[in-house]
Amino acid sequence: MKHKYLFLLPLALMLGLLCSGCIQERQPEQISHNSAGQADYSQMDLAEIYEELAELTAASPLIAEVELTGNSGKLAYAGANFVMNEVKITDVIHGDASTAGQTLGILEVSAFSMNLNQSSSRLILFLQRYEGPATAEETYVITGVYQGKYEIGEDGNVRYPAGELGGVVTFQPEVTPARVKEFKRSIVMSLEPSDNDTAAKK
Repeated sequence: MKHKYLFLLPLALMLGLLCSGCIQERQPEQISHNSAGQADYSQMDLAEIYEELAELTAASPLIAEVELTGNSGKLAYAGANFVMNEVKITDVIHGDASTAGQTLGILEVSAFSMNLNQSSSRLILFLQRYEGPATAEETYVITGVYQGKYEIGEDGNVRYPAGELGGVVTFQPEVTPARVKEFKRSIVMSLEPSDNDTAAKK
């Protein structure tokens, strides 16, 4: 599985980063890191900032609890470094319920990789599907780059790690930290009634 997604990257990089909420042009090598080796999110320019949880959920066709598998593929392209991280979906909060139990590739700028900046392998991710001619495989990007990335700690609480790394903070203090079930309930409540598909049963 480790190299499953490597062939996707050249075309994914050209098209995947043009999605809603992705970064504006900036070289990741210019991004500073703290003493723990984590990226300083304040160095990233965002194309879109989500002011409300409802805006983030509306922009995310798939919202899921996932676990990092540890498998990834790296690529240096046009002077920038990218990574395709593999995750396993453990619970579908909103979206296609058939993806539960599946593994997906998540395209990220390597400086902001989940494998680098998270202290836990369990996360709740707000995702947008990568659409392009490269492959029919399920490949996603995180909505709002890091705004759609939430970590589940060993204590069972969901937190917004980007807020601790200089990232944009808007509605996140209203919904985090929170227990997993409470956070998922907030997501469900933020969805339009017609969108409460699999999530309505949580």
